Order: sequence, then C-alpha cells, then structure tokens
Amino acid sequence: MPAPAIHPHPLPYVGLLEQRALEAVDTVVIHCTELPDLATARAYGERVLYASGTGNSGHYYIDRDGRLEEYVPPARIAHHTRGWNARSVGIELVNTGRFPDWRTRAGRRWTSPTPPPRSRR
Repeated sequence: MPAPAIHPHPLPYVGLLEQRALEAVDTVVIHCTELPDLATARAYGERVLYASGTGNSGHYYIDRDGRLEEYVPPARIAHHTRGWNARSVGIELVNTGRFPDWRTRAGRRWTSPTPPPRSRR
C-alpha cells in the first residue's frame, strides 16, 4: 500500500511559528477537531490568538474521506497541546465529536462514525 499523499496547506502565520530540529520530536498527539468539517477546523486554525501573530493548530489534519492536509510543517512548533508542543506533532481527526455542546453532559458522546480500519497487507 503506498503512503498517503500529504497536501501542504500552510496556515498564513506558519512562518512565525518557532522552528525546531526534527530530532526534538518524540511524541505524537492525536486530537479530534470536534468541529463540523475541515473548513471550520481551518477557520479555527487561522484565528490569531497570541501576540506572536499565531494561533492554535495541529500539524496534520485527516478529513473524513482520508485526505491528509499539512497545516504546519513538523519542523515548526504548532500550538496544539499545552506543555508538549515543543516535542510533539499534532494530528487532528476531523470529527464532529461533541460540537457544539462541548461543555454539557449531552455533548459527551461521539456523533460521527469512524471509517473501518485499513489493512497494510
């Protein structure tokens, strides 16, 4: 099975993110976007939240159809998980999750199915 294609789609502020040596990465953090779709996740990622001119985003986003987009190259530090950013790569799975009820008990259930596993054989 060939490796999936990675589609570069850098965030507007990617050049402002701190650089790092790839050898510094020793952890992968997998997140769920908990947003309706990839376009909404992109809009959230483009929001500038910090004085540095950057925002919150993972490195890679995997859409429901399996498309893999790179928002931040792994040689840059993305803001995706407090305390682990400098040593990790963030992978975001597009999944509605608890959206829009993130903070309510009713929102604590998954609403999007996951695709069946694929064999590498």
